[in-house]
Amino acid sequence: MYGKLVLVYEGERLLGEVELQHQGGGVWGEEIKEIRISHYSPPSERCPPLAVLIP
Repeated sequence: MYGKLVLVYEGERLLGEVELQHQGGGVWGEEIKEIRISHYSPPSERCPPLAVLIP
């Protein structure tokens, strides 16, 4: 099964491509063309920072 390739940006800088795999139950279609990381959450003792994604 092949997924859909979308571009990933950090702000305006292109980071590369990622392949989205549909796992069922959710809905995503042709409208997702890119994912933009707007900011990172602050690190804590128990987990590293997480990216906040804006499709």
